[in-house]
Order: sequence, then C-alpha cells, then structure tokens
Amino acid sequence: MLSHPPRTTTERFQWNSLLVHVCYCLVALVIAAKCARAAEFQVVTYGSDASSSLLSMTGEIRPGDDAKFIALAKTLPPNRMPNWLYTFSNGGDIETALKIGRFLRDKEWQTVLPINGGDPCVSACVLVFAGGVNRIVFQDVGRQRGLAVHRFYFSDLSPGASREDVSRRYRTLKQAIADYLSEMNISQELLTAMESVPPEKVRFLSEEEVDRYRLKGEDAEWNERQTAKQAYMYGVTSAEFRRREAKADASCQMPSAPVGKMPDAAASSKYRNCKESILYQVGVAELEKRQAILRRVGKELVKKTKDEGVLSKCIRAIMVEGRQGC
Repeated sequence: MLSHPPRTTTERFQWNSLLVHVCYCLVALVIAAKCARAAEFQVVTYGSDASSSLLSMTGEIRPGDDAKFIALAKTLPPNRMPNWLYTFSNGGDIETALKIGRFLRDKEWQTVLPINGGDPCVSACVLVFAGGVNRIVFQDVGRQRGLAVHRFYFSDLSPGASREDVSRRYRTLKQAIADYLSEMNISQELLTAMESVPPEKVRFLSEEEVDRYRLKGEDAEWNERQTAKQAYMYGVTSAEFRRREAKADASCQMPSAPVGKMPDAAASSKYRNCKESILYQVGVAELEKRQAILRRVGKELVKKTKDEGVLSKCIRAIMVEGRQGC
C-alpha cells in the first residue's frame, strides 16, 4: 500500500532507536561465539515479512574481507529503508576497513554499535563504523563497550627496513586515513586521537569525543539529501521543511514506551497526525480525509507500478494539492 512520505528527522531517530533494541536481540544470538576470530559477517532478517535485513561484523578484519562483505551485502533483498551493519570487531587491517567503509557510504548503509554483546568496536572497526550515513553508538566505557582507538601499526615489518622506507609507508597510511575521514565528514581529530595511544593499548572515546568527531548521528550530506526528498513530498523548500519540522517537534508530544516496545497505537497515530497537520499546513480533519483517499488510491496504484517517481507524484497530488486522485 502507498504510505505517507519518507519519515522526518525526528521520526527517523525514533524508528532507528526502536530498531536498534529489537534488532540487537537478534544479533546477540548470532555473535555469541564469534568474537576474537577472523572477521565474520552474518545476515539477520527482521520485520513481519522478513523484508528488512542487517549484517553483523565480528572478529578481526583481514585483507580480502571487503570482498567477502560486499559479496554478501549484494545478496540482500531490496529494502526501502537503509541497510544496517552492526559492528563488533577488535580491529584489523586498515586498508580493508577503508574499502568496507566506502562501500557503506556509497550504498547508504547505517552503522550501529549497541551497548551490549560482543567485542567493542576498536581501531580499524571505528573507520568502518564511520562509513555509515547514520551512526548509532551507545557508550559504556566502564563495561568496555563503545568505540575505542589506538595508533595504527604494521603487522609484519622487516627488521631490516630503512628509516626512509618505514617513514614513507607510515605517512602513506596516515594520509589514506586522513583522506578517508575527510570523505566521510569525520573530524581529523579522530586521527590525532588514534596516534596518541600506543598500539598495545586501547582508549575508549568519551561521549563528548564521539559527538565532537561527528561519529554519531546522520552525516551532513546525507541529511541534506533526505531533507530535500522530504521537502519535495511536502511541496516546500528544504528551509521551509526544517522550519515546519521544528515547529512540529515543539508542538507534538512524542509517545513514550518501554525500551524495545512499540508505543501505544492510538498515541502514535495522534502524534503522527499532529506532526503531519503542521507539515502539510492543514487541519487534522482535512489531513485524515486526504489520508483516506491516499490509502484507497494508493492500493490500486501500487498494483500497476513500482516507479518511485510516479508514486511520489501521487502522494503530492493528494496530500499537498488536495486532489481526489492521481
């Protein structure tokens, strides 16, 4: 059935938080015996019809794991929501991590590190984590959970290597990391933090550092694209959409619910209608009338086409322009 427009920033956050808790329970079942090994990737499906998927990454990242990950990722079914990668890894090969991270960004995956289960996300794993268009991390330093860093190093360096050769290789790797962080819109401070910790140790990043390095939340460029798409669906500019969304957030009370549980259906419906009436600039009664038309028309339209452009125009015609059909 044709649904309402893409979720707003606040709704994406609410939805993501719920999925983190629900999907964690699924992921925990498959990672229990997989930590401290070579990297392994596991597919987990969720949803009433198992139409949504995520991958979990555990163990040490080694050369060639990028090809293994990409091959598995390409087997996932099409998903209207971004795919997810749960990261539980003690680090490993930097160059491989950068390849995985670039794939995540190119395909617009989200990355998640729950507060419990498996290894923390250390060193090269942090670079993979940074590749997500939206990054959800729960810090619990006291329990050795969260994002941790140390200086990158060579796993197998010849004792006869010259100073010039070591310097060249070190600087080349450092520059590769710096370039990657720039691509991902991550602060170069992360690289400085990595270099400040000896390879044989790890230091967990504080919540303040995670926020300052921009390792948490939506990537700015991705957020701009999502906002533009949402603004189009509501028939306004990005600036006007942000203004209306801020007003809706301040005016509508988000329903609460226990961790991992869905909020009460009636309360959720009231909250959505409150926000939608502000975003569409119509009264609740008119909004519900247009929603009923959209459900009726959309049910038949999706039988004829899966074209996102056609479906989007239909939503705009009914919800924004108030037409009786597409």
